Amino acid sequence: MTQITNGKISLECCGIEISQLSRIRRASLFWFVHVQAGPQVCLPVQYEDLVLHPKPAMEKVLKFLDVPWDDWVLHHEQTIGKEKGVSLSQ
Repeated sequence: MTQITNGKISLECCGIEISQLSRIRRASLFWFVHVQAGPQVCLPVQYEDLVLHPKPAMEKVLKFLDVPWDDWVLHHEQTIGKEKGVSLSQ
């Protein structure tokens, strides 16, 4: 069983220390635990939905984040490298 106590994750069933896991496995475990926390904490988003149906997918994401809708969300590529736009260096 995976448990979180005081912000630390333990794998009781396996007797494994988190520090023994690879970086990728730790990241996977981090996301698994947060997804299990429920819809108040994590919103699962399917890549296919973002590609095939970007507007409804992004409306759902922005609503979850309590961010108002803006049509520029669908045209983010036009803001790359511009002031107040998407920065590729961050």
